[in-house]
Amino acid sequence: MKKLLPKTSKYLFVFVVGAYLGISMSATYYQYKKGEYEIAIAIVSAFILIIQLLFYVVDYKKRNKRDQIEKAIQMAEVFAAQIIPTSSLILRSMKGAHYSVKNAEDPIILGNKIEEVVEINNVSEFTCEEAISIFGEGDYKTCLELCGNLDQEIRDEILKALNTLEYMCMYFNTNVAAEKAVYQSLHQVFISTIKLLYLYISSKNENNKDKYFTNIIELFNKWNTRDKQNHKREERANRRKEKYTKILHSLFENVGKATTPKV
Repeated sequence: MKKLLPKTSKYLFVFVVGAYLGISMSATYYQYKKGEYEIAIAIVSAFILIIQLLFYVVDYKKRNKRDQIEKAIQMAEVFAAQIIPTSSLILRSMKGAHYSVKNAEDPIILGNKIEEVVEINNVSEFTCEEAISIFGEGDYKTCLELCGNLDQEIRDEILKALNTLEYMCMYFNTNVAAEKAVYQSLHQVFISTIKLLYLYISSKNENNKDKYFTNIIELFNKWNTRDKQNHKREERANRRKEKYTKILHSLFENVGKATTPKV
């Protein structure tokens, strides 16, 4: 339905303009035949104005689209230069931090714990309340304490990366940059990085009123939802392919048995 509405609007606009032009041309010819040249000139001027306006709208949309893509490329360059190296540093640090749990044979790796909990619970709010509800109060405090105990240099890099990402995401969320143009290239690193930094972000947001990193949260939810939907479509396509492959294989086997001569 969402895809049909813009097309319907375009067709309606073309129809209205076409009807107006047809009526204007007929009226112009009629007025000209009657010798009312001023009215005819006024109608022709209106006709030219409509055509100019139409070309302006088309040109504006093309230029705006081009500007959005250029800005998206600029944001992708910033991401590659600043976020990807920091993301690797964050990953190594959080995978290196761990804590012990009673009756557990192996220690819990901080990075793995955060990724697992965030993935299973499909987070979206990034608030203290949400974090405590999905981690449990004990694990929440333990994981948050470990995050706070990382080297100061790492914590400074995390804050710098979050501020840069917030700036980038603002461009995408406001359509100044075309997020779909870079989604395929950036979404995996972006989503995995924000999942790792979930506790850093949620611990800043004690309520929904005055939230930090709102642009990061908005783009994460958009891209994470899209990524999950794409995975589901891919799984359905693979299941259909597997089903049809089995059917074809069965048919070929039956044909082979039917054509094999009896000895």
